[in-house]
Amino acid sequence: MKALISSIRFRILGMLILAIALFTVGVLALKPTEPGRFFLYGGLLLLIGLAAALLHGVNRPLDRLVRGLRAGDPALLAPLASQNTEFGQLARLVRDFFQQQRQLAAEIQERRQAERTLRIFSRAIEQSANTVVITDRAGAIEYVNPKFVEITGYSRAEAIGANPRLLKSGKTTPEQYARLWQTIASGAEWRGEFHNRRKDGALYWELASIAPVRDETGVITHFVAVKEDITRRKKVEAALRASELKYRNVFATVGDAILMLDNRDGRILDANPAACRLYGYSRDELLALRDRDLAAGNGANGEMPRTVSKRFTDYPQRRKDGAIFPADLWVRHFTYKGYKITVAAIRDMTPLKQAEQKIVRLSHCYAALGRTSAAIMRCSDPQELFWQICRIVVDLDQIRVVMIEFVDPATGMFQRAAHASVVSISSRSLANIHASSGPGLPEGWGPTGIAFRQGAPAVCNNFLDDPSLQDWRSLTKELAVQAGAAFPLRRNNQVVGCLSAYAAERDFFNVDLTDLLTQLAGEVSFALDLFERENQRKSAEERIHHLATHDALTGLPNRTLLLDRLAQALHAAQRKQNCVGVLFLDLDHFKTINDSQGHGMGDQLLQAISQRLRGVIRQEDTLARQGGDEFILVLTDLPEPAKAGWVAEHLLQALRAPFTLNQQVLHVGASIGISIYPLDATDPPTLIRFADSAMYQAKADGRAGYAFFTAELNARVSELFTLSNELREALDQGEFVLHYQPQIELATGRPVGVEALIRWQHPRRGLIPPGRFISVAEETGLIGPIGEWTLRTACAQGRLWRDAGLPPLSVSVNLSARQWLQPHLENQVIDALESAGLEPRWLELEITENLLMRDTDKMIETMRRLRAGGVRFAVDDFGVGYSSLRYLKRFPVSRIKIDQSFVRDIPGDPDDAAIATAIIQMGKSLRLTVVAEGVEAPEQLRFLGEQGCDMAQGYHFSKPLPAEECTEYLARLWRERS
Repeated sequence: MKALISSIRFRILGMLILAIALFTVGVLALKPTEPGRFFLYGGLLLLIGLAAALLHGVNRPLDRLVRGLRAGDPALLAPLASQNTEFGQLARLVRDFFQQQRQLAAEIQERRQAERTLRIFSRAIEQSANTVVITDRAGAIEYVNPKFVEITGYSRAEAIGANPRLLKSGKTTPEQYARLWQTIASGAEWRGEFHNRRKDGALYWELASIAPVRDETGVITHFVAVKEDITRRKKVEAALRASELKYRNVFATVGDAILMLDNRDGRILDANPAACRLYGYSRDELLALRDRDLAAGNGANGEMPRTVSKRFTDYPQRRKDGAIFPADLWVRHFTYKGYKITVAAIRDMTPLKQAEQKIVRLSHCYAALGRTSAAIMRCSDPQELFWQICRIVVDLDQIRVVMIEFVDPATGMFQRAAHASVVSISSRSLANIHASSGPGLPEGWGPTGIAFRQGAPAVCNNFLDDPSLQDWRSLTKELAVQAGAAFPLRRNNQVVGCLSAYAAERDFFNVDLTDLLTQLAGEVSFALDLFERENQRKSAEERIHHLATHDALTGLPNRTLLLDRLAQALHAAQRKQNCVGVLFLDLDHFKTINDSQGHGMGDQLLQAISQRLRGVIRQEDTLARQGGDEFILVLTDLPEPAKAGWVAEHLLQALRAPFTLNQQVLHVGASIGISIYPLDATDPPTLIRFADSAMYQAKADGRAGYAFFTAELNARVSELFTLSNELREALDQGEFVLHYQPQIELATGRPVGVEALIRWQHPRRGLIPPGRFISVAEETGLIGPIGEWTLRTACAQGRLWRDAGLPPLSVSVNLSARQWLQPHLENQVIDALESAGLEPRWLELEITENLLMRDTDKMIETMRRLRAGGVRFAVDDFGVGYSSLRYLKRFPVSRIKIDQSFVRDIPGDPDDAAIATAIIQMGKSLRLTVVAEGVEAPEQLRFLGEQGCDMAQGYHFSKPLPAEECTEYLARLWRERS
């Protein structure tokens, strides 16, 4: 523009100079006397005047234009622009050009500033020294910054889609997590500390601020967590508090604002530079204020707590210019030189909240279609798919309620399968939403009913103005929705339900969104068909597999499945260096219930026991039925073997409660054997066999208990197995013999009876006492024939003594519990007496207290009939069981025998002496004969005689003797006492 003006100026000046030059040449060409010369002189003067006027009239506007252009200031052109000339028009054009140029420059600068701000925000999050994590409403991680990867050790790929609980260490209390979720779910910000665990297992501390992120409508769509690794701060806190010098250095340089307050009135005693920058006051101005002068809230007049050290989030503070900002406030109290001081650390949370809002705006553009497709591909459970679809759709802007419903053919009403809603909608309001497939009901004229009947999407974009939906208006006002749409769901090409969505905004369901939801509903329908076919196939496979791997009666795993799961448990335990426990459980006396109540009742009892046991074990453990009344429990991931004993006791406790079947109360006990991997064995069959052996040990120890397998037990099991095979041969080869121990009447010193004691004369091992083979005989079922042989041999020997001329002697024979369970015991006793020709009154049958505890009517009847025939009964080992007078009253016994454990230490042990005395006195009160076993010393005999004991037996008199030696001993003793 300036070059153009200069060009114009030079052209005008050049033309004037040329004209003047031409006139000058003309004047010089004419003679001085010619009349035309004077005319040319006049013209030349006129031309010079005209040139001067022209230069003056043109040059000044041009100079002003040049100065305005050179200065770039449109104000210099204002006088010229106000003229209605060509130069004025040109000035106005130049002025408008300057104004447009400035406006364009301002817009370019503003856009550059906005782009710079966005880049700063993005870099601030990516380069933040704090961890930033963004999750959706369900807790799935959608974004982590590089600091998260650096601190936790998890890559972004590992974190995205996972739940923040992958950082849990178990050190943070469940109550803190509950408060966290309660706070952020209500829309508030939560601040607190976590003791988390990195990927490599190392523990670390985090200071976290977790806040909900809302969309334009206020609906919570995400949660953002800004967390600071405070592990190092935790470690050095004590040192920082201990050193005043270090504290002052930190106080002066720390980035957070710190105030020191007088605890009495809140007067500010000191402030660090960060506090001055934060509040906009100088240090001297702050020292003239109190804490309430900085607070913007009304709580407790804005004063900070005087007694409680506490942390506050979103604590409003006011700057010097009146601006209010949210702050994180830490308040601590300490005593310094006798004065109570309050230290407050304040952090401005405005940048963080602005960053959170920016993240929400940046992340709000993610679409729902990708999540929907992923959910359909990922979910194998229809119910889970329904819930995920509802959650995905409700995350869309303005959507308040989403439901998936299926029609009940019996009622025509829609039954809700899944739903999702915004937080502000109560469950009571959702319960009021009813839809029907029938057009005759008001509930059938909503979008859901119409879509179901028409088999096509139904949209209502204005509930309030649609006359057909008048009955829905109160509900839509309660839900704060104005538009709704429903999309049919099909299974096997038949409409079976609808996906319904309700939005807060009128005319929300446009064509694009309707097409999207229609496509989504079509994908759900396709998934329904897949689920239907898959369910049919799985149902058949599961039925076949269940029949092959489970017990038909109880539904528990059978031995095949048990061995498979036990093998898997052993492999897992080997990797984790854990233990596995195998518990072999056998019901005590279950055969008695089967025999007395019938097998139908026994099957019902087994089912009830299975159900009860399943209710008290962990889900990851395996309970199987071995067969009959035997169960096996596999305990996985045992931290230590002793835990298996705790579980066994727990099972026994569960079985102690009675079972009520068909209005009949049944009591069941059990014995449990335990083997442990890898202590006892490393393969499933051996572990089960060892647990079985330990179970027999538990039964041998008195039943209703548990026992661990040991190496000694294994050796003993092997020995018992050998003995069980040799016992059968011993019975056939006649290797059993009876020894007899005399029973002496204390008042006269004469023998009045003998106790028959069985021995096994083994051809290689020598004489084996009964304690080593009787239990084996009971388990193998040989106790029946062995007991019958004992009874017949003892009766025959009693008859031989009578025939030899010895005075009458009673012969005592021990009967085991298994013998009493035999159905023909009474006949065996009678046949033995008749075969030997021995009178029944000279036979005494000994039973134990544990046998009395059975308290069955059948047993009592048998004893009473034998007692009526003359057979007497004695209670052996009295005092070691329950010693109940009720049982003594019910059973027809004549004698009680004091167990040798109470006789061994009398009269020196006052407790044993008191027990023996009490038993003797009780026996006398019940008119029973009292016999003391195990008498070995004169002082024992003397004490028993003084207390009134009737009879005694033991090594003081004689050890158990073979029949010939016992005959000689009895004859000699009779001669001495005669």
